[in-house]
Amino acid sequence: MIKSGVTTKKVFNLADKLRMLKLKDADKEEEKVIDPYTVKVRKFHSEMNDRDLQEIMQQYGTITRCRVPMDQE
Repeated sequence: MIKSGVTTKKVFNLADKLRMLKLKDADKEEEKVIDPYTVKVRKFHSEMNDRDLQEIMQQYGTITRCRVPMDQE
């Protein structure tokens, strides 16, 4: 940027960048995924977490993303 004949650099702020990426990811979580390679698994044990599900499903192929939605209970 140039102001009054003085050149200034835009400062990269890592915290701001990470905050923006988190917001972007949160927005994408709400989008419906229409993808022939996406598998939704339902009705599994309430104690299961992302890692447990991924370990079970890895025997069927490469897992690129695994997320178990949690509510407050």
